[in-house]
Amino acid sequence: MSKSVNIDTSNPDPCYRYKMPLLVTKFEGKGNGARTAILNIREVAKALHCDLVYLIKFFGMELGAQAKMDKIKNKTVINGFHDAKQLALLLDKFITLFILCPRCKLPETALSVHKKAVVTTCAACGYNGPSANQHKFAMFIAKNPPKPAKNIAARVTFQVVPTALAAETKEEAAAPEPDLDWATDTSAEAVAARKAEAMGIVPTALEMATIMYADDPRRFVERIKQDPTNLPPQADILVFLASAFATHDELGSRALFILNSLYEADILEEEQILEWWEASSTADLQVEGIRKFVEWLKEADEDDSDA
Repeated sequence: MSKSVNIDTSNPDPCYRYKMPLLVTKFEGKGNGARTAILNIREVAKALHCDLVYLIKFFGMELGAQAKMDKIKNKTVINGFHDAKQLALLLDKFITLFILCPRCKLPETALSVHKKAVVTTCAACGYNGPSANQHKFAMFIAKNPPKPAKNIAARVTFQVVPTALAAETKEEAAAPEPDLDWATDTSAEAVAARKAEAMGIVPTALEMATIMYADDPRRFVERIKQDPTNLPPQADILVFLASAFATHDELGSRALFILNSLYEADILEEEQILEWWEASSTADLQVEGIRKFVEWLKEADEDDSDA
């Protein structure tokens, strides 16, 4: 049996309860037939609760080498020699991007695909938002979506006491809280957001806006403008918005309005928008509202220069 290590290797706590086997590798062949075998890839994937194919494909994509599963010998084979340290670093990268929750950093997550964007749902803190869609591997997941989990908390078999937020049923979450005045939003989304804050989880203004107003672009913008100090750098805002537009139909249909509103509020600046646009992925370029807004910015620049 191989040694166990923390799934989040950046966490040195010896009592950390989320464990996985240490990768066991072996060099095979020589010359043009040189290859690296990962002998316990199936056990690692099981510990991460992720599709075995995702791990194999990720290694191959990152190494630029053919990777495949030898079902007879129950091992993964990657062309070329790759030392165990290099493979361990790549596994850490995969875990950070697609296994750990972007908010609470716990591995109690499930992936799904919505409108060609990868979405992460966390059973621990309730996060439900974009995954690492900026990474090229997200496109592979989008084309090969995971099987939907009937219940995320039940799918995750770690022996963890469920948080109050994860344990609430939809009916309980939607019930009015005591001592609330008539103007308090008692929707399931708003109640979940308030409970997240009460539990010490501090979402960014972007995450709060998405949780509460993904179906109302105008209120979505107002929620972001209310808390400008709780926002990430502009480049990260733009990446988040692009994923939100792809994930939520209502926001995507009003992308032009949202970008223009944040631009007029000085939350987004022209230079940052244009720099991000030049480095954007093909998926971002296909969002009509983003494209129209960038074209408007460029035309405005040309008019100013002509004047």
